[in-house]
Amino acid sequence: MSHAEARQFKIQGKSGETIVQEEIAAGALPPEVGVIRLYGTPVPTMNIVNATQVNKLNGTKSEDLTKAEITCRKQAFQVLDVVRRHLAGYEKAYISGMPAVIGVRETRRFEGVARLKKADCNAGRRRDDAIVHSANFCIDIHNPAGAGQAAQQQTYVTGEAERVKPYDIPYGALIPKEVDGLLLSGRCISASHEALASCRVMRTAMATGIGAGAAAAYAVQNNIELRDVPPQKLKLLE
Repeated sequence: MSHAEARQFKIQGKSGETIVQEEIAAGALPPEVGVIRLYGTPVPTMNIVNATQVNKLNGTKSEDLTKAEITCRKQAFQVLDVVRRHLAGYEKAYISGMPAVIGVRETRRFEGVARLKKADCNAGRRRDDAIVHSANFCIDIHNPAGAGQAAQQQTYVTGEAERVKPYDIPYGALIPKEVDGLLLSGRCISASHEALASCRVMRTAMATGIGAGAAAAYAVQNNIELRDVPPQKLKLLE
C-alpha cells in the first residue's frame, strides 16, 4: 500500500490517514508513525507492515541503535493494537516476526571517483560507464523531524515522494577517490543526500553489490586495479 493508497482507503467513512491522526491525538500512536501500510505476501493470511519510525538518533552509534530497536519494537505493538481495533478480519492478528535489526536509512558515505546526483535521477541519465542500469525508485526522503516526506529544508506531510526516470549508476560511484583495492556498494556509495534517497532501496543496493562482485572478479582475472576495470566489459543485464 503506497502513501496515496493509505490515505485513500476508507473504514466506516474515514481515510486511513485520518484514523492514524486520530490515534496519534489520542496517544495510542507516536507522532512519527504517520501512516500504516499493509503489503500482501505469498501467504494469504499474512501481511508485511510498514509503519514504525524513529528520528533524531545517530545510526553510527551503538547506544542510539539500541534506543531505536527498543522504540520501534514498542511501536510495532502499538500499530498492532490499532489494526486490531479498526480493520475487519484483523481482530486476532498477531506479530509473527520482526526484522533482526533496525533499518538505518542514511549515515556516512564515501567520496568516490564519480557521484550520483539528484539531477541524474530526475533526468533518467544513461551512462556508458554504468555498473547498474535503469535504477528506478522515487526520491523518498523521510522527514528527519517526524512523519511524512521531506524535500531539502522544506518538510511536508501531505505530499508524495518526487518521482524519477530510470537512471544508471556510474561505476565510479563504487570506487573511493583515493583508496585502492576497495569497492563499496549499497547505501554507502558516492551519492548526494537526495540521490541516495532513491538508490538506497534493496533491489538497487543488491545490484550495486552484484556489480562490485563482477568488477572484483574481472580485476583479479586481468591483474588490474579495481579503478581500471572497464564496466562496459562486465556485460551487466539491463
